[in-house]
Amino acid sequence: ALGIDPTTVGNSTGTLYDIEQALLFAAGLSNDSGTVPAQPADVVNMSFGNQSNNLSVPAAFTRARAAGLILIAAAGNDASSQTSIPAAYNGVVSVSAATSAKTLASYSSFGSTVDIAAPGGDSSGVIISTTANDTVTPISYGTGGKMGTSMASPHVAGVAALMKSVYPALTPAEFDALLSSGQLTEDIGTAGRDNSFGYGLIDALKAVQAAITAGGGATALLSVTPDHLDFGVSVNSALINVSNSGSGTLIVNAVTQDSSGWLSVVANSVDANKLGSYRVSVNRLVAATGDNTANIIIDSNVGSFTLPVTMRVLDSAIPGNVGYLKIQLLDANDGSVWEQIGSAGVSGSYNFSFSGVPLGIYRLRAGSDSDFDHILCEVGDACGAYPALGPGQSEINVDGSQANLPGLNFDAGYPTAPLAP
Repeated sequence: ALGIDPTTVGNSTGTLYDIEQALLFAAGLSNDSGTVPAQPADVVNMSFGNQSNNLSVPAAFTRARAAGLILIAAAGNDASSQTSIPAAYNGVVSVSAATSAKTLASYSSFGSTVDIAAPGGDSSGVIISTTANDTVTPISYGTGGKMGTSMASPHVAGVAALMKSVYPALTPAEFDALLSSGQLTEDIGTAGRDNSFGYGLIDALKAVQAAITAGGGATALLSVTPDHLDFGVSVNSALINVSNSGSGTLIVNAVTQDSSGWLSVVANSVDANKLGSYRVSVNRLVAATGDNTANIIIDSNVGSFTLPVTMRVLDSAIPGNVGYLKIQLLDANDGSVWEQIGSAGVSGSYNFSFSGVPLGIYRLRAGSDSDFDHILCEVGDACGAYPALGPGQSEINVDGSQANLPGLNFDAGYPTAPLAP
């Protein structure tokens, strides 16, 4: 979470003025930048805050809410009832953090301004979040395990976005009414509203169902999983599933591929509405050497979905890359991902570097994650571990005895069976 000083620049993070201008921009309202987005936002998450007893709502917050922006903010990580802005402002949904056991996280703020709770991570399990390191060039991006109300708040914002997807006319006032009536949450803690969890723990299914009802009836939702296919250098077929994640009638009109020539898709097991599984296949013999991209288009009565497909054909004269790899540094004690970065191969080599690693014992692995489920080394994935897969894998001791640990080299390839390093 960013620490925002409402009157002066604090810790090089910005001011309340910056937040106000950002909200006006997001809502598509006039602001000091002189620009507005092509498409105004529906929901804003604010994973930042600063302790304050001044709860007078700035005009920009009022204007943004009036324009239809649902405002969500982290309650704070002070383990106290001290109010934090902007979460404590009237008209902003304040989110506390719950543990996996549905108790209040030890760090979470609480109090009369808390409206709702969401998973924030604890010692039994962290929240995987995107990360960035701008102290290196180029900037390093990845994922890592985090804890805090800054992790809880985006859960609520994401559910609010799902609600808007099935009921686009949902207003902030309607959201508040559904929340206070218990239609968006599981009631945990003291029955009814309490100062730890507000109106309860966010429940995505209940919330979407409530939005559908509030919008006047059933709404069909086209769902395709996975949402991307990467066949790497060796996999030749895979299944996708087309389903209705809403409650209305969904009919698939057609499932087609573009004119790539190397890609085909046929029904595998579908019902009368053509919902079900489809088999996607690639023909490497007619594809160009190198990276190939194409699309599958699923058209339905409620809209269409474009599924990107990638595949690589190797030239034996060129050292073989295995596609884009995710490289993970894992805590050896609980297997949690401390940080993850991505790397594109160049002439068969992948460069990676982790910085700011806390003292501890770690394992290092890499994989292509072809189905984008964040689980590496499944069937069809490129896979590797330091210094070797399986029983050859070693633990890395970061004990502070040296500033850097260079030379952590290992191979990644395509095993014939899933291997969990």
